[in-house]
Amino acid sequence: MDIGDWQGRWASGQIGFHESQANAFLREHAGLLSPRGRVLVPLCGKSRDLTYLASQGHDVVGVEGVELAVDAYFAEAGQTPTRRLAGAHPVASAGTVGIVIGSFFDVRASDVEPCDHAYDRAALIAVDPGERERYVAKLRELVRPGGKILLVGFSYDQTRMAGPPWSLGDDDITRLFAGSKVDKLAEKDVTEESGRLRERGATWVREAAFLVTT
Repeated sequence: MDIGDWQGRWASGQIGFHESQANAFLREHAGLLSPRGRVLVPLCGKSRDLTYLASQGHDVVGVEGVELAVDAYFAEAGQTPTRRLAGAHPVASAGTVGIVIGSFFDVRASDVEPCDHAYDRAALIAVDPGERERYVAKLRELVRPGGKILLVGFSYDQTRMAGPPWSLGDDDITRLFAGSKVDKLAEKDVTEESGRLRERGATWVREAAFLVTT
């Protein structure tokens, strides 16, 4: 899907991927993003995870290509953001949360400042499989060596439905982050909660959290 497709989804309210509160795995494992620092959140939408990370003492920089989503985040937080430019990209910010508006692949390290850690909830599974290596390379470019990436994704039987979201299994994580330390933190069956995926043909859905040390 290109940015136009995502803009269409946001405009029509097709955002079943959005969670109304901070992700459960994030709340359980956020302490692993230590020491506190600057946390990158790719494809952040209007996620309440941004607010949660800020509440844990981090400076948070999201990246989002759909400006409607960025406006919705601050509106729902009851905040009026300031605007500035970081390189070629507008940035909306309030408190310790800033969101770069633009394509994740176009963002440079100087646009987000050096990031100590990253948090990916459903970003990698939204990226077309053919772009996954490029996405991971960009993460490595933007996060300091030795930084930690807390990654939350889904797996399912891709013979039963097509993405996005695209299934992301243990072997995929190990291959994509070859050369990095990868720890699987937890996994749970979320089939019953995944009504929209079951409607599309998925017979089982599992959510898992991983910690990658770059």
